[in-house]
Amino acid sequence: MPTASAKSNSRLFALAVLISASLACGDAVPAQPIQATTSRPAAVLVWAWYSSGKEYARGQLHSLDLGLYDSRDPAVHQDHIAKWKAAGINLVLLSWWGLPHGKGFKQHVHDAVQGYASALSDAQMSWAIFWEDTRPEDLEATLEQFSTWAAQPYYAHQGGKPLLFVYNRLYDTYPLTDPLWGSLLESYHVVFDKVVERAIPELPKGAGYMYWDVPFTAESDVRRKYDLAKNNGEITRWFFVNHGFDNRGLFQPDETTCPGPNAGGQVWPDGGSSPDWLRHQFNLALEYAPIGIIFPWNELGEHSAFEPTDPLFGNACGGRGYGTTYYDLMKGLVEEFQAFGRQSQADR
Repeated sequence: MPTASAKSNSRLFALAVLISASLACGDAVPAQPIQATTSRPAAVLVWAWYSSGKEYARGQLHSLDLGLYDSRDPAVHQDHIAKWKAAGINLVLLSWWGLPHGKGFKQHVHDAVQGYASALSDAQMSWAIFWEDTRPEDLEATLEQFSTWAAQPYYAHQGGKPLLFVYNRLYDTYPLTDPLWGSLLESYHVVFDKVVERAIPELPKGAGYMYWDVPFTAESDVRRKYDLAKNNGEITRWFFVNHGFDNRGLFQPDETTCPGPNAGGQVWPDGGSSPDWLRHQFNLALEYAPIGIIFPWNELGEHSAFEPTDPLFGNACGGRGYGTTYYDLMKGLVEEFQAFGRQSQADR
């Protein structure tokens, strides 16, 4: 009987061979792939779970131009791409929840991600996967799916490797000590979310770090984590930029009643979204000289979207859409971020 250690080493070797072979050869890989990349990624994170005419979550915001849209709709993809290009966005992260098994949530999201990916490639716009979840029994097929996507012409690269963003939910199944991550890092630039503090200094060259935990952490904690990431010196830093957060609608008992203070839900900061708070968050990001910034494009349930939203809709606590306010501000911040990068390079 093989030992547990032998099984782990065998699994690591098999995963590494699978990933490397899939990326290095095979019909899915073009002879001369275009490694779409940019030295200053200004990204949006896109959720692909929306269905036509339905609220994904009670009290969610509605798109200003598209209403309650379907994330699989090609017309939605084209509308979003036009808006991203107009705002100077040059990288799109697609939230993906694993391979589907029949109809349902995962099938819906997978189909939408495939549609977005195709439309983005046609528009010659860089994109990458933001990996949210997977079933353990699907891991091998998941890695094959990643290699297929990574071989597409406008899949984004960093440091010569395809980009792969990883949400912290995956650590429940695959702790950072799991051989999976070492094998992935051989072929991908993996950007890890919300790594425990003691592990940040140990992240290896070829990895990246991001922290998505608003509004559930103090700014002092964010600074401490990014100080560790900056002192590492071997990894890339990515920073989420938010104008606020309001998920009280998820806890509404009905359409017209705002949940009480002990019923759940939170608004962040205390006064809600504001241009001043967005500026504060952006300035905080610049302090840590990130290689890339990320705007949450369409988190409509948590009211943190930069997609234009309809002021007539929202939660029963008074949280309503923002029109084009934060989309317009995002345009200016992207320009400022790119100028900051050019100045930083000139100062070296």
